[in-house]
Amino acid sequence: MSCCRAMRRRVLTELQRCVVLLASLVPATAVRAEVPAFPGAMGFGATATGGRGGPIVKVANLNARGPGSLQAAIDQAGPRIVVFEVSGVISAPELRIDHGDLTIAGQTAPGAGITLNGRLVANYGAGVSNLVIRHLRVRAPAYDGSVAGNQYDAVQFSTVSRVMLDHVTVSHGVDETVDFWRARDVTIQNSSIESSQTRGHPEGVHNYALIAGPDSTRISVLRNLFAHHRARTPALATGPAETVNNLIYNVRDAWVHHNQANGPFIIEGNSYVQGGDAEMKPALLDAGRANPSIRYFYSDNRFDRGNGFEPIDDPVSLNAFVCAYFRDGDCRDYFVSERPAFTITHPARVLPASEARELVLDEAGAWPRDPFSEQVIAEVRTRTGRWGSPVTALLGDLVPGTAPRDTDGDGLPDDWERREGLDPQTFTDVAELRADGYSLAEHYVNEQAMRLREIDSARPRSRPNRRCCCKNR
Repeated sequence: MSCCRAMRRRVLTELQRCVVLLASLVPATAVRAEVPAFPGAMGFGATATGGRGGPIVKVANLNARGPGSLQAAIDQAGPRIVVFEVSGVISAPELRIDHGDLTIAGQTAPGAGITLNGRLVANYGAGVSNLVIRHLRVRAPAYDGSVAGNQYDAVQFSTVSRVMLDHVTVSHGVDETVDFWRARDVTIQNSSIESSQTRGHPEGVHNYALIAGPDSTRISVLRNLFAHHRARTPALATGPAETVNNLIYNVRDAWVHHNQANGPFIIEGNSYVQGGDAEMKPALLDAGRANPSIRYFYSDNRFDRGNGFEPIDDPVSLNAFVCAYFRDGDCRDYFVSERPAFTITHPARVLPASEARELVLDEAGAWPRDPFSEQVIAEVRTRTGRWGSPVTALLGDLVPGTAPRDTDGDGLPDDWERREGLDPQTFTDVAELRADGYSLAEHYVNEQAMRLREIDSARPRSRPNRRCCCKNR
């Protein structure tokens, strides 16, 4: 680095420290609320700070538990940001989160990313709060009866609050694939919720995708792919809740309540594509005894039965809606033409449905995509595939890489520290906040997420026709 560049770096660093000092005069909660979990975080869960303000904790092996494992990193208390020195498959029946204030940065795993061949569970009675989880693949193993079938969710976050799931890939739950039963202030975005298991549930073939029950609230479901489910894509019982810019394929009953419901719901810019396993109904509105607060705002939703996409925002004209179990009037009485004004610090940027479905096919899920995700994407594009397809390869052509050198052991690679004007020989305070409100550790993991997409785009593989599963736009 030249003397001039070094001088500029020192000046900028001092300015940043001054800004952070000034920011410290403002109440910390106000500052934290203004900074999203990461650039691009949206919705009700975008104010989650995860491990901000805590150290970097390294995952050094793929063991189910013990020193250096992901479980050991998660078991620590206090804010922490988990990064990976390894990539590949972690085989564990259950990865359990007992403490919040946690960031799991799967985007830092070198090469092949991280697959959990197991279930991801947050302690039901611990009130786990403030989670940021990115670029993690969760593949629940074939059901073996060790857990009750009606509790066998791939991601079971039943009572969490302030949670951001971004670019996660989840599949093969038995009850639900993703469970937010009593969750609050949650976003799941840019994610791929793929095929469930069709055996093991006491009610028979369950094959459901995502549920948030009557005691949940403030749930954002944004820019996700749902594929090969019988129902609950998603199931949301309590508003305010929003379902925006998702792509739903090969489902029978797509958007549902499946519980007593209340509150306002935004369903906007979604695309529904008929598959081969069942006749799809994009909406099964089954609120039971209708609470006066129920409001349905539908806008720019599209349904492709096989002859191209048609608008379905009018619940009468195209027979895309089923009003069931309403004991007070008709569900059509609760449709509104004015978009409800939700209080969201970082609202979603709503895209036209045609633009969103291509974005979802290109972007959704953990990067790099594994063979099953590639298969599912190809099935959506070609309108093939069936419910209950098993995962046959967890890594396929994904090759684990080597972690970059980190001489001082602070969790920041030497090359990255040099680019930032830091000394790779000296342990760095990774919890230090920069002028934008993110810690130094967050700057590193956020940058890795942006780089990961570039790397995945360049990975050679055969791709089917990139036009989305339709004849007409």
